[in-house]
Amino acid sequence: MLLEQLFEEVERCLDEIDLSKQRIGDVVDNTNNLCFKHGYIHEEIKRLRYFALQDFRKTFSKAVVNGCLELQETKYKTKNNLNKIEVLESSISAMGDSLSTGAGTLEKKSDMLSEAKCKLSSTLSSIKVLQRNLNKMLMRQSDIEEEHMDTTVFSFQKKMEELKHEAEQTKNQIASEKIVVGSEEEAVSKYLGELTEMERSKQLLGSKFSTDEQENATIRKELGNISKAISTYHKKLEELVTSLKKANEENNICSLRLHELDQEAFDHLNRKDLASKQSIELRDALTNISEKVQSIEKQLLISSEEESKASNDVALLLKSHSVLKANLNGVRTRISECSVLLSNIVDISSYIDKMKHNISELSRKKDLELLNKGIKDLQAIKSTLLSGIDSERSKTTNLSKEVEHLNKEITQGRILLGNLKKQYESFVAYYFEKYAIQGAFGAHRQTGRVKTGIIHKIRTFIFLKRHLDEYKEKQSVKICDIKEELKRQRESALQEKRIQCSRSLDECNNRLRSQFSDLLKDHQRKLSEDAHVIAQLQDELRRLTVNVVD
Repeated sequence: MLLEQLFEEVERCLDEIDLSKQRIGDVVDNTNNLCFKHGYIHEEIKRLRYFALQDFRKTFSKAVVNGCLELQETKYKTKNNLNKIEVLESSISAMGDSLSTGAGTLEKKSDMLSEAKCKLSSTLSSIKVLQRNLNKMLMRQSDIEEEHMDTTVFSFQKKMEELKHEAEQTKNQIASEKIVVGSEEEAVSKYLGELTEMERSKQLLGSKFSTDEQENATIRKELGNISKAISTYHKKLEELVTSLKKANEENNICSLRLHELDQEAFDHLNRKDLASKQSIELRDALTNISEKVQSIEKQLLISSEEESKASNDVALLLKSHSVLKANLNGVRTRISECSVLLSNIVDISSYIDKMKHNISELSRKKDLELLNKGIKDLQAIKSTLLSGIDSERSKTTNLSKEVEHLNKEITQGRILLGNLKKQYESFVAYYFEKYAIQGAFGAHRQTGRVKTGIIHKIRTFIFLKRHLDEYKEKQSVKICDIKEELKRQRESALQEKRIQCSRSLDECNNRLRSQFSDLLKDHQRKLSEDAHVIAQLQDELRRLTVNVVD
């Protein structure tokens, strides 16, 4: 029974060894499958990177082409605007020439007007001088008349007193005195007519010189004073007439002082002659003044015509100035449009820079995403490899556990063999002791048969034990070789994957650096071109502003 158990255990060990072989083969197949999957995943990563880079290049090339087209359109628009600005500069220069000619004509006409104004001012000053002289003459005449009236009143008062005293003596001379008084009345009436004519001439002068308000006011004041003096003179004359009438009625007035009255009449006649001469001089002065006023009016008409012409010229110049203002406003609007275009160009350049920055960021993001994807894939592959390695380790641990279990079973078999030997020795000793009394021959035969059977079993068991030890040693050697090969394959695969990952990372870094350097160069070149274009536009705007200001 023990031998059967041993054989069963040996068969079970052999079956377990076959199972371990199958498991080792499965492990090798799994490692091959993992290596194949790793190669397939690596090729898929390369293919995805290639397609992603192609898509990125296409999108980036499209964005760059669109940016170049927009820059060309803006350059074409700026060229058209520059041509328009040149045409406006030529029109502005022509308008400036016309303005200069108009300004020259205006200066000439203004000089003519200033000369006419000087002439008018000189004539007005001469008129003022004449008016002052006339006023002085009138004042002198009024002063002389007042003095004469005062003297006459004083003398008449004295005469009245003397006449009152001598009224009785002059009764006989009343007739002659009446005749003299009639002649004097006629002279006084003539003198009054001349005074009325003087008043009329003064009124005509006042009506002619009504333009100047201040001078007319002074003349009116003087005329008022003269009219007051004349009214007082009329009153005094009326008083004299009444006194003469009273003298005529009394017949006692002018008897003794006829010679004085004759002298006074002679003086009156002389004064009348002087007044007539002065009136003639005044009439001549008035005629001269009227002629001068007519000439001044003609000059004023001529100057008004010239002023109307000048006003027409000024209106034309104002129209041209308004047209020029409109053109200048148009130029300013064009300049503002140019500035807006420049600002738009700057905005477009900034937008292009932003787009480039965004594209670079997108490219970086895409590259980073690709790198992250690759790293994630590598990490997944690494995790799968680690999981495979862990599974392999678990399998190797299981194999080692199974080998240990086999070793334990072999030790148990050895212990059982030792126990069998002990049982055999005890059985033999017991058998010899039990059957020593029996016959020696029969017992010897039976013991020999039993002994031969036991020896045969022991030999077979020893052979099997040796075969098991040899197989165990061979399997342990194979297991060690398989473990070493698995370790080597794992290390080589990991090393190859590390090398491939480092190479791919270096390639990606080099590619990204080259793309980044190319983008920087293109960006700097475009920035320099945009700066050059902007500088040209700014210079042209400065020239335009200088021309417009000039």
